[in-house]
Amino acid sequence: MTFLNPVLLGAAALISIPLLIHLLRRQKLPVIKWAAMEFLRQSQSKLRRRVRIEELLLLLLRMTIIALVVLALARPVLRSISLPIISQNSRVYAVIVIDNSYSMGQSSERGVTAWTATKQAVHQLLTRILRPGDSVSVLLMNHTVKPLIESPTYDLRMADAQVKNAPLSFNSTDFTAGARAALALVHGAAAPVKEVYFFTDDQKSGMTSAAGQQMVWQQLSKAAHIVWVSAMSQTSEVPNLALHLRAPSRELVTANLPARLETVISNYSGISRNITLQLQLDGAPPGAPQSIEVPAYGKQSVAFTPYLPQPGIHTGSISIANSASIDGLATDNSASFVLHSRSNIPVLVQDMSPAFGGSSSSSFYLYTALQPDSTSHIFAPTLIEGRLGAVNLSRYSCVIITGITTLSANEVQALIHYVSAGGGLLIFPGPATNAVSLNSLAAKLLPAKLTAKMTSSPDQPLTLDSGSITDDPSLDIFRDASILNIGDAAFNTYFNLVPSNPIDSASAPRVLVKFSNGKPAVVSSTLGLGKVVLFASTADTRWNNLPARGAYLPLLYQIVTSLAAGPQSHVNLALDTPAVLSLPIAFSGRSVTITRPDGRHSVIPTVLGPNGVTVQYSDTDMPGIYQVTAPGYRDAFAVTLPSGEGDLRRMTNTQAFLEQEGVKAASITVVNNPNQLAAAVKLSRYGSEIWRSLVVAAMFLLGVESLLARLIGRRG
Repeated sequence: MTFLNPVLLGAAALISIPLLIHLLRRQKLPVIKWAAMEFLRQSQSKLRRRVRIEELLLLLLRMTIIALVVLALARPVLRSISLPIISQNSRVYAVIVIDNSYSMGQSSERGVTAWTATKQAVHQLLTRILRPGDSVSVLLMNHTVKPLIESPTYDLRMADAQVKNAPLSFNSTDFTAGARAALALVHGAAAPVKEVYFFTDDQKSGMTSAAGQQMVWQQLSKAAHIVWVSAMSQTSEVPNLALHLRAPSRELVTANLPARLETVISNYSGISRNITLQLQLDGAPPGAPQSIEVPAYGKQSVAFTPYLPQPGIHTGSISIANSASIDGLATDNSASFVLHSRSNIPVLVQDMSPAFGGSSSSSFYLYTALQPDSTSHIFAPTLIEGRLGAVNLSRYSCVIITGITTLSANEVQALIHYVSAGGGLLIFPGPATNAVSLNSLAAKLLPAKLTAKMTSSPDQPLTLDSGSITDDPSLDIFRDASILNIGDAAFNTYFNLVPSNPIDSASAPRVLVKFSNGKPAVVSSTLGLGKVVLFASTADTRWNNLPARGAYLPLLYQIVTSLAAGPQSHVNLALDTPAVLSLPIAFSGRSVTITRPDGRHSVIPTVLGPNGVTVQYSDTDMPGIYQVTAPGYRDAFAVTLPSGEGDLRRMTNTQAFLEQEGVKAASITVVNNPNQLAAAVKLSRYGSEIWRSLVVAAMFLLGVESLLARLIGRRG
C-alpha cells in the first residue's frame, strides 16, 4: 500500500485525543467515607468491570474513527507488488501508437467509425490525462510504421493538432511492427515513467506470427507499461464483404485475345450472402452483372473475360453492387485495373536447329501455335532459321529462341540490351545445346545454368506439377487442373536447371513450374525492364509430348503475352509498390504528369539510362487509377488494396494473447471502452484508491459510537 498524500499521515497524532480524554476522566477524586456507601460497595464492584469494558470499547471506536478519517485524507492506494511506484509529480513519456489501417474505417454501433473514436480517445489522452511536463511521441501503424512525431515533444497541444489531421491509410495491420517501433523509442528515453498506448480496433488478423514477435513484446513490457485501448466497444462481430482483384493473367491483349480478370469475394460473416458483381470498363458496363453465392466465412472466385477491340489503354473496376446493407467497410468493395490492347503482338521465332520436313523442325509446333490460320491476328510471328545476325530486335515484343545451341558474344550483348529495355525472351533447349558454352557466354542473360541432361523411364515419365506453380499471374489459370491440366504431358528428357545467383533480390530467379520429381521445369528472372524465361525441355515433341496436349496453346499464349507486355506489365500494382514506366525515346529530357486517384498531381522528369527512357513513381499509397500524361503521350496504372484486412473479426482476449507472448499481467492495461481511458490510466499508474471505503467505514463506526455512547450514558 502507498499513499498519494503521505504528508497527512501526520494527523494520525489526533488518535491520542480520545486516549487523553479517557485518562483524564480516570483521575482519582477525594475519598469521603460515608457509612451508607458501605452497603453499595458490593454492588459497585460488580458494575465497575462492565463500565471499564464499555469505556474501552468507546475509546477504541473513537480512535478507529479518527484513524480511518486520517487514512482517507492521505488517499491510500492498493497495488500489486510488481507495479512501479509512481508519484503524482513523476513525469511521463508516452509513446502513442495509432492503428491507421483501413479496417479502422468500420462503423461502430454508436454510428461513428473506429478511426473517429480513436482520434477522440487520443484527444482525451493528450488534453485530460497527460499533464504539462509530460512528453509524447506519436506513431501511425499499419503493416509498416510511420512516425507522426518521432522525437519526444512537450507540446501536447501541437501533438493533438497533428493527430486530428492524421490520415487513414489503405494498408493492413501489423501490431508487432508497432511494438518494435515503440520499443526503439522507449529504450532511448530518459523519463522516469514510460507508457506505450495502442489505439486499435483489435483486429485478429493484425496479430501475425512474425519472427521474433515474442521477444519484442517481452522487451516492451519490461521497458514500459502498455495501455491497450479498443476503439470498438461493441462485442458483436461486424459483418463485411471484401473484393480482391488478382493481378490480371494477361495485362496485354489484342482484339482477338480476351482479358481475364479474376476476383475473389470473401464473406467475413456467419451468414451466406448472395453477391452481385458489376464490371466497369472505360466508364461503362460491358455486360450484365454476375451474381454468386458466397458461403459463411468462405470465399468465391469470379472471372470476367472482356474483349478490348480498340487498341490503347483501358481502365476499369469491379465492384460489389449490393453491399450497402450487409457490409461494415466500404473501402474493400471495389478494385481497379488497367489493361493495354494492341492490334497484334509481333514475335520473333529464332530456330537455331532448323530441319527440313516440317514437323521435324524444333520451331514447327511453336510457330504454328502462334499463327494457327490466316484469320488469327493475335500474334504476328516472324521465323528466322540459324543465327540472329543483324536482326533489329526492337521491332518485336517477344523473342523466342528454340533449339538453342550456343550464343556468340555479340548475340548475348544484343539480347541483354533488348531485354533490359523491356523486351521478353523465351528460350527452349534442344539436342544440339552446348550447355558448357552457353553457361559461360550467357551467364548474365540466363536465369539458370543448364547442367546435366537427364532422362526418365518411358514407363514412368516426368510430368509438370500444377501444385508447384508460383504466384506468377500469367500461370494462375493452370493451378486448377480441372480447367487446364498441364500435368498430362510426359517428359522423357530435360536439362537440370540450377537457378543463378542473383545480383540483387529484385532480379532473383524464380522457379515458375517444377517437374513431378521436384526439379525446375520453367525458370524466369528479370533483367532491367524485361524478363527472361527458360524451359528445361524442348519446344517440339522430341523430348516431351506437351505440344500435342490441350494445355500447350494456352500455356504458350500466357507466357508469350506476359513477356511481350514488357514494362507495361507493371500497370497493376500492389499498394506501396513503385511504378516504373517506360516511354518512347523521344520523351528523353521531358516530364510527365501523374494524377493520383484523389486528384493530386505530381510532375516527374524522365530519366534516360541503360533501360531506355523511364519514369519512377513511388507515391502509390492509395488504391485506384493513376493517370500518366504528357503532350502526345497517355498511360495509366492501377493500385489495389492488400487482401485480408477486410476480416473485421476481433481478438476475444487481448490480454491473454499478450501474456502468452511473455507480457506480465501487471505490465498491461486493457481498456475496452475509450470512455473509461482516464480511470484505467489512473488505476494503472497509482493502483486502486480505497479512501471512499474508508470514509464509509468511518461514518458507520461513528453511528455505532453514538448509539453505544447513548446507551451507556442512559444506564449511567
